[in-house]
Amino acid sequence: MEKIKLPKVNDMLKRGWNLFKKRIVALIVVEILAVITVISIFNVSLALFPYTEGVIMSVLLTIPVIGCSLAAFHTLIVNKDIGVCKAIGLSFQKTHSYLWLSLLMTVLITFAYALVIPGMIFTVWFFLAPGVLAAEGTGGMNALLKSKSLVKGIWPEAALRVLIIMIIVMFIKGIPLVGRFLWGPVLFILAYTLYEDVSRTEGEISFNPAFREKLFLIGIAAGSVLIPLVVTLLFLHLFEGSFDL
Repeated sequence: MEKIKLPKVNDMLKRGWNLFKKRIVALIVVEILAVITVISIFNVSLALFPYTEGVIMSVLLTIPVIGCSLAAFHTLIVNKDIGVCKAIGLSFQKTHSYLWLSLLMTVLITFAYALVIPGMIFTVWFFLAPGVLAAEGTGGMNALLKSKSLVKGIWPEAALRVLIIMIIVMFIKGIPLVGRFLWGPVLFILAYTLYEDVSRTEGEISFNPAFREKLFLIGIAAGSVLIPLVVTLLFLHLFEGSFDL
């Protein structure tokens, strides 16, 4: 059976633009609420606790706010007719999944870019993971593996679209004042639009990740953090006292 091709890039961008026009106000409201909440947390924490403890408390309380905001963002994008309040209400039960997914993606992709090529490969593999989590309700690890499975066989086409999306996002980031509020919605909307294209192209696929696949990803993530840490500690130990004046 002949493989169906991905829709043209222009089609993806057109549908993304239509979704952007429909949801941008709601997405910016979520952004503003998140910023106000984070600022309030820092102000209250620093007022109630000594500086160091206040900063630590602020960071710990800010983490779930970020997870909730990410969940609300994707809830608004996937469910195109619900309002901000309902989206935030639905996001609470998904907060932990988005935090776990964000942690995995950040660690895997960031440290992979130390070797350049693996970073590019991982970016395309896992780019659809937030869309998978939003649309299919899978866990963070399953979302990563499902994303990788979806782009299997169409990696060059998917990579081209990811590159175009990132160029658009970088351009928007450079717009004074409004860029900081727009780049997030644009990124999430286009990423989800690409997920829709890929999932429709692939159709229903059998997806039952083996435990060893999950263990492999966790091993890479753990190694990405531990190896630089161990190397740094060894370097400091070996050259201890070498930099004394």
